[in-house]
Amino acid sequence: MTRKAFIFSLEMAFAVFLVTTIMLVSGYYSTKQSDDPLIKLQILRTAEDIIAIMDYNNTLTTFNPQAIQTQLEQLSPISYQMKITINGTFTQNGGYIETNQTLPNDRFIIAGNRVVVSQDASGFGVVKYYIWLR
Repeated sequence: MTRKAFIFSLEMAFAVFLVTTIMLVSGYYSTKQSDDPLIKLQILRTAEDIIAIMDYNNTLTTFNPQAIQTQLEQLSPISYQMKITINGTFTQNGGYIETNQTLPNDRFIIAGNRVVVSQDASGFGVVKYYIWLR
């Protein structure tokens, strides 16, 4: 092989390496940019709506874990999963209620809070809710 052919081959190998590196880096950043924050906002608003409906129906202020779980299953869209915990001054369940969903480790989880007061003002609770895509 002549010296010119060797240098040409070396230049071609360097060019291929450079183009491949540029393609990989640009692909990485373009997929990272596609993480749309509006989707996360929509998920949060869905959770807020579910909790607002449960509060309006007085499901949360009954402080009954079975009623809360049933209503949550009825209201949650099929593509979402949700967990609710309530911690407060009510006497049922020692002042703590938790639905039976477990938080996943491999999903993006959005959380929020809401305060609820029972109808007769005998107790209140802080509702913490978590929502994620299935």
